[in-house]
Amino acid sequence: MSDSTDLQVEILSWLRETFGDCSRTDRALMLSEEVGEVCRVIVKSQLRIRPSDRGNLREELADVAIVLLSFAELEGFDLLAEVRRKFEIAKNHKFERDS
Repeated sequence: MSDSTDLQVEILSWLRETFGDCSRTDRALMLSEEVGEVCRVIVKSQLRIRPSDRGNLREELADVAIVLLSFAELEGFDLLAEVRRKFEIAKNHKFERDS
């Protein structure tokens, strides 16, 4: 197993033990909450309320990743495998930049 797979297994095990069974709606709400926290850190930084809050941004982005992993497990797929698959598609897509 790779380090990322080991971490994924550990995270998912911890989530099950800590939060038990969650519904699709529960996970969607958790994801929304975590993305909101990322946005809050960014806005506070831009408004110079907390201009150097990069550590908090890292933590909040990690929380988003954790919730995404749990959501994918609930839906019955490996998120990292899907990211790899989608990245291959993206690499072969011709994107146009706005002028």
